[in-house]
Amino acid sequence: MTTKNPRSSVRNRHVRRDACIAMFLMACLLLGAVLSGAPLMIFFDFLVLLAWVGITAAALVIVYDSSVFSCILEGTKRLYMPGAYTAWNHAQCRKVVQIANTAGIVSTYVGGAGALIGLIQMMMNLDDPSAIGPSLAFSLLSLLYSAVANLLLFVPLSVHFGEVALEQSPSG
Repeated sequence: MTTKNPRSSVRNRHVRRDACIAMFLMACLLLGAVLSGAPLMIFFDFLVLLAWVGITAAALVIVYDSSVFSCILEGTKRLYMPGAYTAWNHAQCRKVVQIANTAGIVSTYVGGAGALIGLIQMMMNLDDPSAIGPSLAFSLLSLLYSAVANLLLFVPLSVHFGEVALEQSPSG
């Protein structure tokens, strides 16, 4: 029979609240940096976002199955709204960690591939200066979307549920 340390559950609530505050501040700082130099819409390209989300999602379905999306969604809910949901067991926490780690890696590679595609398009169109900008934007936005998803979603999921799984581990 395992007994729960009341101090650890209190600490977890504070860690989650701190994580929410930190994520909010990070998002505000990122948005502030974006808005300080240009309008927000120049950082949104539907085709780049569609390609990045589609390729990342397809890769996750290939590695796992279609339940990967509900796992990420449920993990995100439990990360940012801890009191609203029941706690997960060790196996569920480890599954979220594994999926979040894989999603972060896949996302990074998709962002890198998008950057290479954009750079190749740019190099192919060096004789047409009007085509350089959109190609470079495709390249950089692919990397930006990957970095933002990793910072605001995949890394927090992995770290938080990794710590929860460690606390719940039978040996520890």
